[in-house]
Amino acid sequence: AAAAAAARRVVSSLGTEASYVTLGQAGAQQSFLAECPEEKAFQLVPHWAESGLGGSDLPGGADVEECEAIGGYLGDAFVVLADAPEETLAIAGEQGAALVPVFAGTPPPQVLPVRAPWFATQEQWKLLLDQGASPDKVAAACASVLTTFGAHHKAVAEPENCDELWYADPDADRWAQLAETGAQPPPDVSKGNLRLQGSFSGKATTHSHQMDVNVGVDFEMPSKVAAKTMKQLSDS
Repeated sequence: AAAAAAARRVVSSLGTEASYVTLGQAGAQQSFLAECPEEKAFQLVPHWAESGLGGSDLPGGADVEECEAIGGYLGDAFVVLADAPEETLAIAGEQGAALVPVFAGTPPPQVLPVRAPWFATQEQWKLLLDQGASPDKVAAACASVLTTFGAHHKAVAEPENCDELWYADPDADRWAQLAETGAQPPPDVSKGNLRLQGSFSGKATTHSHQMDVNVGVDFEMPSKVAAKTMKQLSDS
């Protein structure tokens, strides 16, 4: 259930920009691959074997063990499912790939770090490693951190096609609400004060740096000034 739910959310977020490769094994890998676009789904199998699954077979090593080793070099990001081979994960980690666990109901392997990597918040990482978390919540967290990692990777590989900053912001909804407020027509007021109070936090990531962002707001201003400020926001 967790593998299929994660695949649906990941495909919804990344779509056809990504290719999806497994080792062609039944179980969690098969469940994940079944939710991926047929033309973007691949199985790495020994050159003499056929997976019998959807998508296309990629003939690899002489046996399953060689395929597991080769698999560690094939991706920039790995969704770590319940049956993921330790050797594949170890090689992928050495290559600097993102390892994103999907382990609702099963214990994660020791190769995964306890603390969150740069492309995930600590809350997201704790959820991804939680054996008792619901598959839907794990799937949503998986898609979110992969989207963040993908944005960073694209900024490095294709900087001319990217904005200067990419954000992994757990308060995105509140930022959106603030933007909507600023876009409204200014109120017709002539007296009184407006109090602004709130806080926002998140991570700002460029293709070379990452920083924590914390913004707090708590002040009053005359309503006339507030109206003028909101008008400037709506015109910008």
